[in-house]
Amino acid sequence: HGFLDKYFSTRVDVKLATLTVWGHTRRNLIEFFGEDRTLKSITRGDAEEWRLSLVSAGLAESTIRKRCGFAKQFLESAVKHELIPANPFEDLKSGSVTNPSRYYFVTREEADRVLDACPDAEWRLLFALSRYGGLRCPSEHLALRWGDVNWDRNRMTVRSPKTEHHPGGESRVIPLFPELRPHLEQCFDEAEPGEEFVIRRYRCRNSNPRTLMAKIIRRAGLKPWPKLFQNLRSTRETELADQFPIQVVCDWIGNTEAIASKHYLQVTEDHFARAVEQGAPKGGQKEGQQPAVLPRRGAQPELAAHKKTPVLQGFAAGCEVVHTVRVEDRGLEPLACSCRNTHVSGQGGAKSGAVDGENRPIDPDLAHLIGVWDSLKPDTRTAIVEAARASDPPSLGAGSWPSLILRHQASPNRSQITRHVDEQLNSFGCGKHRNHANNT
Repeated sequence: HGFLDKYFSTRVDVKLATLTVWGHTRRNLIEFFGEDRTLKSITRGDAEEWRLSLVSAGLAESTIRKRCGFAKQFLESAVKHELIPANPFEDLKSGSVTNPSRYYFVTREEADRVLDACPDAEWRLLFALSRYGGLRCPSEHLALRWGDVNWDRNRMTVRSPKTEHHPGGESRVIPLFPELRPHLEQCFDEAEPGEEFVIRRYRCRNSNPRTLMAKIIRRAGLKPWPKLFQNLRSTRETELADQFPIQVVCDWIGNTEAIASKHYLQVTEDHFARAVEQGAPKGGQKEGQQPAVLPRRGAQPELAAHKKTPVLQGFAAGCEVVHTVRVEDRGLEPLACSCRNTHVSGQGGAKSGAVDGENRPIDPDLAHLIGVWDSLKPDTRTAIVEAARASDPPSLGAGSWPSLILRHQASPNRSQITRHVDEQLNSFGCGKHRNHANNT
């Protein structure tokens, strides 16, 4: 008891509110160990039993951890002053821990009901400062002055006693949100001339606005939610995070992104509703449903070889007719080749690598000729056609592309034709087409 009294009296660096919070842990220690218990007689086992007594008292895990942390802090000072060799509370779990079950999102409808149940304008402002301004209650409410309100720029400076010991944490500037401004204006109109503070009541140290706030919430027909004022602040930060970048929101609320994510931001029913509405697919198809696929009528046959059929460029101008043939009963899989103009025989389709009726492979010179056909001069094309007609097979029409293909492959003059094409291409700098054709 004497050690704790001395420790509290020497901590002139902390605020009175902090000493008040520490006082709860001090009371728990004295109630469990007694006023005359010496520090040296407390063991690690005693410290664990003290923690279990807090559990038996029905305290929340987060509260227990905080008080274990304070007790650890007190006894660490005794170690530094060499009053005890070791800290018996050192192994106790401490630090903040989140409890999602104590989150509560206060909807705007609920907020309107509470505002209607408030007894006067100052209570409506006190509630609105937390719900729509995101202020810490009561410290930031009581520190607010009328001189902090800039009506012309629609901004307000919030003084923060909790974070003033951090660099730049003594204050922050927030917008005069449209949900908040009317309540400020009404209280300003009702304030006495020369009034300094926005909130005039509850300035006494022993005042507890939470008690009356719980009564107002019940009067509104609602059940008081956990952490009355913190959940108002949490609700506002969650709302703002849906509209503005998180760094902006944290600057207005006065915390960090890590703290916001761990202790403030909530997942709401509106998030689920918007996800369903925005994620609904068009045309009535259910989310996650795959497009309809027609059934196969048989197993996919194995292909003998997976070779690409050459792409025959330049056929579009000369092949406008699509031959209608019977398709084999093989299902509806797409063809392995993307050729637009491949002659298909009546035997069920040409094999990979063949383009004519007899499934003969394409000659490299022919591939070159086909690739550059569109870039040739008219007289060059005429010379090639005339050379091909000189060896026309009687079974094919003289004007068909298959005829030209077979003539070229069968023509004794095909080398002469190819050289003629090369000379024509080189004359206007198109020699690169031959390499392209060979690659094809």
